Amino acid sequence: MKSFEALLGYFPEITLPVTLTDESADIINGSNDPLPVTLTTEFIQVWEGGQEADEFTEYMPCFRFKPYKDIVAMVYWKASLMRYEFIMVTLDEQHTVISRKTICGTIVEGDIIKKSVARIDEESIIHIAAGAHHADSEFLAQQSQPFAMEIMANGEIAFMAGDD
Repeated sequence: MKSFEALLGYFPEITLPVTLTDESADIINGSNDPLPVTLTTEFIQVWEGGQEADEFTEYMPCFRFKPYKDIVAMVYWKASLMRYEFIMVTLDEQHTVISRKTICGTIVEGDIIKKSVARIDEESIIHIAAGAHHADSEFLAQQSQPFAMEIMANGEIAFMAGDD
């Protein structure tokens, strides 16, 4: 499939570990080329449930890695109104989506700002710290809650029972 090969060209392959924070979007935006509309329509919008993006939504390719021989994991950034998310999709060898999960980002709901950061380690475990604060107060990292997700051998992105 030629268009999938073209899509891969916008998602540089990386070696884990990698950490994603608010600042990561700026760094990635400065080094990665934007995704053409044709590829956004053919792939990202399908991964997003088939809905066409509104004028406030944009997507940016981030990176990809192979957690298993027959699975590819791709991470893209989605910016919409008051919502900025890093989203991971896992695909099989036929380029079919196995799983799709938001792994971190920032969401503004009224006066509450919810933030999360993620670190994907060498074993494809996604360590996440999430917290929230009022818009007119400082975010305190020590009040964050840790949790983790794992990319399973079948490509599913699953929440883990507890974080070490």
